[in-house]
Amino acid sequence: MRWSNANDPETWAANNYVDIDKGEHGDYITGLCPMGDRLLVFKTNSTYAIFGFDSDSFQVVTVSSSIGSTPLSSPVTTPYGVFFWYANQGVYLYNGTNMLWLFPKIFPAVENGTLTDTNPPQLAWGNNQLYVSVDWTVNSSTTRRTLLYDPTLGEEGAWVTTDIDAGPLHAHRPPDSAPTVLGGCVANTGVVIDVEDGQNRSTDRYATDDVHISSYFVTRWVTGKNPIVKKRWGRPRAVLSAENTLDLSVLLYKDYDKSAQTNTFTVGVGAKTSTSLWGTAKWDDADSTSAYYAVWDATSRDLTAEVKNLPTLGTARSVNMKVVGPTTNHHWEMNALAFTYTPRRLR
Repeated sequence: MRWSNANDPETWAANNYVDIDKGEHGDYITGLCPMGDRLLVFKTNSTYAIFGFDSDSFQVVTVSSSIGSTPLSSPVTTPYGVFFWYANQGVYLYNGTNMLWLFPKIFPAVENGTLTDTNPPQLAWGNNQLYVSVDWTVNSSTTRRTLLYDPTLGEEGAWVTTDIDAGPLHAHRPPDSAPTVLGGCVANTGVVIDVEDGQNRSTDRYATDDVHISSYFVTRWVTGKNPIVKKRWGRPRAVLSAENTLDLSVLLYKDYDKSAQTNTFTVGVGAKTSTSLWGTAKWDDADSTSAYYAVWDATSRDLTAEVKNLPTLGTARSVNMKVVGPTTNHHWEMNALAFTYTPRRLR
């Protein structure tokens, strides 16, 4: 590992280097990431940190001798630590103390060959989310998909998969403008897209025409406190919102069987908006010179949520629901979903 003179990137002193362990079994440097008071040095199967402030004080510390970063997978520094991709195990987070594996819920797709790393996964950070583009194989056809990880949802964070066919990802931070994440398309060759784009799109646009985004929300298998005891499932409550009046199809599955739904029903969502919009509503004193006068700022959406009672689900050990979005280009949101049940006695 070599470095130039301070503030002189074209001058390299002969002694300005440090050896990063011994490269056994093809272990070589694959990435560098600054993190607070250290520089992380990733190798294919190990990770190190360089501490110090000049050539006389630099020292190398082993972070992990068994976990590294896949070549060309672009580890990223974030407020939560450094995210990186290791071998076929998926995404890890180094938080300054521990290596945390973030892929247990996605790993089944790796085990069954759906998610592969033939082409290196790419990572980028934007809008307080991690973007990961990967190869995705269905029916022997491999495409590129982009996964989103939100570390603020739940104790372990939450993953969302999209069909955005980004290959390389770039966190773009233009001066005097909001940062965004750009992706270079694979199937749509030669196209660079704004992956983030405010997260408020109902269509894709790779060329000149809008392309409908097929959307859906899928729950995990809901089992209550006991996964093997049958339960009488009551009426779930869903908190939904939409910009236009629309119908959403709901598919119900039971007892860990995803081969076919046991019931299908439709839930209607009415378009509800608020008149207290940022930039239009005022409160307290109407006198603009008053210290208590306030005006709301402008916003792009004025959705308000609607609580819907869904039909009774019947008897089952576990239930799973899939809410299918509209075929029209309309924005909708699933904000919360609560299940009720009465357990039956185990015989």
